[in-house]
Amino acid sequence: LWKRTAETGARLSAAVRTARDGFAAGELFAGEIEAARQALERLGAERAATAETPGILAGYTGRYTMQAEREVHRSALGGPEPDRTAAAVPQAANLGENVELF
Repeated sequence: LWKRTAETGARLSAAVRTARDGFAAGELFAGEIEAARQALERLGAERAATAETPGILAGYTGRYTMQAEREVHRSALGGPEPDRTAAAVPQAANLGENVELF
């Protein structure tokens, strides 16, 4: 029984060693990372060559606010309309157009 157990263990060890030696995830991962790096470099070069991108992003500044996000969340959750008088921002602080105090 001990001899068969030792032989089976040796065969299992050899099979695991063979499988481990053939495992090449590191090379596959490195290849995918390199492809992603090259794609990001291409996108960066395209972005630098395109003058329209800032104009596209500038269009979001008027629509993307904390209040707009709250409205989206409220509508998704089906909650009641918030009491807007309770969350007034103090007028003494001049913090900019899109700053809200919590």
